[in-house]
Amino acid sequence: MNQISIPNKYDDKNILEIPSIVEMNDDQRSYLIKLLSSIRSVIDTSSTLEIEESKILGEGDFFWPKDPQKPVMRSKFYSAENFQIRGTRLQISREDISQTWNKAGISVTPQNFPIGVFSMNLPEQFYNDYVLVHSEQENRPEHGIKDPIVFVFAHRTDKKFFMKLEARRDVANVADAFPKSFHALWFERK
Repeated sequence: MNQISIPNKYDDKNILEIPSIVEMNDDQRSYLIKLLSSIRSVIDTSSTLEIEESKILGEGDFFWPKDPQKPVMRSKFYSAENFQIRGTRLQISREDISQTWNKAGISVTPQNFPIGVFSMNLPEQFYNDYVLVHSEQENRPEHGIKDPIVFVFAHRTDKKFFMKLEARRDVANVADAFPKSFHALWFERK
């Protein structure tokens, strides 16, 4: 499914003209929250991947392992063409094909990432179902985002459901109870 991108003021800019913090507009933020809700509903099993693909995700591609001994159809990848925000990618996985999808990772980045990241201004209500377990700055000097801040949240009622976010230091702080932004997010049901 090829989605039409929600326009932002940097779409036609050279990558060097895009600032290091790109403000997400209201339409992008609204779409992102719907997208995250859709992904979450697949992982928490309140919906199925097939239903969410027909509603918002579009059709993904199975990731086929190079080793023929490894199980197939365990992981699905969704490229940027599936989404209305440029620079969005998603991978959903499960233990094997007889089980439900239990892990999803999404990245949402502007075209100048890792120089630039979105300032999403996520509302505090986004975290209503979660409790912050811990946050820390990780030491990763060799990565594109050096020393990201990592937030781990547990679901308030489903103790086997977790959400993890990574954010750059200029859009989040270790002391934040509700980070306003991220460049990568994972949902996992253990």
